[in-house]
Amino acid sequence: MLERILPASDRQAIEGAVRRTEAATGCELVVAVVPACDSYHHVSWKGALFGALTGALLGGLASRGLEIWGNVWAWLLLPAPTGAVLGWALTGWPALRRALATPRVMDRRVSGRAAESFLTAQIARTSSRQGLLIFVALFERRVVVLADHGVAAQVEDSAWAVVTSAVEDGMRRGRAGEALTEAVSRCERLLVKHGFHGTPGAANELPDSLRVEAP
Repeated sequence: MLERILPASDRQAIEGAVRRTEAATGCELVVAVVPACDSYHHVSWKGALFGALTGALLGGLASRGLEIWGNVWAWLLLPAPTGAVLGWALTGWPALRRALATPRVMDRRVSGRAAESFLTAQIARTSSRQGLLIFVALFERRVVVLADHGVAAQVEDSAWAVVTSAVEDGMRRGRAGEALTEAVSRCERLLVKHGFHGTPGAANELPDSLRVEAP
């Protein structure tokens, strides 16, 4: 999934944008991407249940008047397991899987995983406490921006909405790499607007390359 959505050329462009932003603002920026924040096993079972119920309903309707075929119970019992298998298989389709997972559940999973990423990437351990995380969940098509104390004290959380919405829209249109590169530049403009500036010769405390996390 990662190579298809974010090929090497896009990742290089993102890394370059991170370097420019850090040089211009003096902040440490990390862009983290995860294929999915959860396995969502419950979605497969939900699809199987819906499929079984639909199969049983259709089987019951279709079996009316079919007693001439002999054992009518076979017509009543077979559609349910068939529908369950079909429903289970269809949940492999990402759009359906997202719909069955429900936005509320995905929001909770993404928020928790973003907080975990913030800690594991050690963004809160920079000397200036001016770290920033752009967290991208590809399957969920969600983006979260988390700022350390030094940034959060000057930039309100609501200011990052323009960044997250732009990347989410880019993912829906199949232009995640371009949108993410532009999002880093948007972060630069926001930080400069709020008074952040770079210092020549400042140490680079965190990697600039795209951080890819396991599902």
